[in-house]
Amino acid sequence: MVQKRTLIPLLVCALILAMSCTKDIPHFSEGEMEDILYDYHMAQSMAMIEGDANNGKLYTDAVLKKYGVTQAEFDSSMIYYLRHSEDLRDIYKDVVERMNNEALASGGVNGIITNVEYSPNGDTANIWSKEKYQMLTNHAPYNKMYFTLKADTSYHKGDNFLWNVNTHFIYQDGYKNLTCVLYAKYDNDSIAIDTRTVSYDGPLQIFLSTPIERKIKTLSGFMYLNKNANQSETTLQLLFLDNIRLLKMHVKPNATSSTTADKDTLNSSDSPVPVNGMFD
Repeated sequence: MVQKRTLIPLLVCALILAMSCTKDIPHFSEGEMEDILYDYHMAQSMAMIEGDANNGKLYTDAVLKKYGVTQAEFDSSMIYYLRHSEDLRDIYKDVVERMNNEALASGGVNGIITNVEYSPNGDTANIWSKEKYQMLTNHAPYNKMYFTLKADTSYHKGDNFLWNVNTHFIYQDGYKNLTCVLYAKYDNDSIAIDTRTVSYDGPLQIFLSTPIERKIKTLSGFMYLNKNANQSETTLQLLFLDNIRLLKMHVKPNATSSTTADKDTLNSSDSPVPVNGMFD
């Protein structure tokens, strides 16, 4: 009797372990997932080009049919790779490379800025030190990326900044909504800020100019992928970011000379505004 009582819990534990091991196996290998995601994105792009975005699901359903994949199998594999983010990151890097190669073969360019290292009006430097590839999902905490750089002696009054990135949305359903913010905090704790709301694939630029009268303390930015209300937790919503660059452009004094009228025409996103704790 004691042996039976001991054996039953052991069998239950073994069964749970076997079920958990089996459950954590994707339906598709990384190579297969790469092919599906690539075609999935191409199908969505085709729907946009054809002006048929409302019927985009018809295009993506055709991709699943092409590979003999059910929606349930695709969803479960996406859940697996979302839990194994490093594997998904490797897949997405290959997907983005294929998309960039396709764009180049079609006569396009790989990103907005390709050969810019120096500006004719002054020095230009890429100060982005993080990975050039990022991935966002609609699940916190993976739905945002951010950075803060402390200004050093290479920063000068009147510097301009350009945050450059390529966006690749892979959405099963729902609207695309990415919030982008780039802002500089000055020595008097006022800020200059530029914001963008993005819902398309392709190059994205956020430009921030700073006045010659202010010394920068920090430069910060973030991108936040907004979640759709009442969206299913299993709905595929991914955003791939690649070719990320942050350019610091130091304009020579003779190129930054401006009149009083020029200063008075600065728009609100470029002029210093008080900080009320929001950007501390």
